[in-house]
Amino acid sequence: MNKIVKLTIIAIVISVSISMLSTSLFSDGHNAPTDASQQVEAEIKKTFGTVPVIFKVFPEHMRAGAWEWMKSTMSPEAAIPAKYSQLIALGVASQIPCNYCVYVHTTMAKMLGATEKEIQEAVASAADTRHWSTILNGHSVDFEEFKMEWDGIVAHLKKQSEVGEKLNHDKKDIRISIEKNIDDTGEEIVNVVATGSGSVTKEDIEKELEKLYAEKNIDISSGNVNIEINVEETK
Repeated sequence: MNKIVKLTIIAIVISVSISMLSTSLFSDGHNAPTDASQQVEAEIKKTFGTVPVIFKVFPEHMRAGAWEWMKSTMSPEAAIPAKYSQLIALGVASQIPCNYCVYVHTTMAKMLGATEKEIQEAVASAADTRHWSTILNGHSVDFEEFKMEWDGIVAHLKKQSEVGEKLNHDKKDIRISIEKNIDDTGEEIVNVVATGSGSVTKEDIEKELEKLYAEKNIDISSGNVNIEINVEETK
């Protein structure tokens, strides 16, 4: 019996000791600012001129991770330009809705060069998405059928776009300008600039120039005619 009592006392002492040790370890980490957290705070303050309230109210042991995440979203290496990223965020903030976020992303977008029209369109685009989402979800439209239909629409739009590009490519546009000047010796100098776009070739431009020389009585063999031919690439 005495042996059981002794073992019980030992177990209690060990349990209390472990509890006190773990409490001490964890409380020190949470109550006293670490060098790492102070470094993060200094970096945030250097960036914003202050430590924004969003970080002040955020758990201290999570601030470093939150700051790294925020920095990555503001990275100059991001594929989406900063202005458009803010406009996207504004659209999302409008949907939540979050007054704080709307204010932040509106002011940031403006600072990055967004116009009032761009801001209006960002919010309207978000509203448009919410509107049709409500219609589709409210009527429980079958998702697989919807995808099949929409893939057909995309294919049609792509085909129409390709037709439009072909029409633009087939269109021939040639612009010719003629400028006549008198040089220091009294000789007449003719400067001809011909620019073609669409499906125009250099040969097409040269044929048009030949017609023009005949109409304007321009003698290109005189040596006083400067000819510049430009063919613009069709995108």
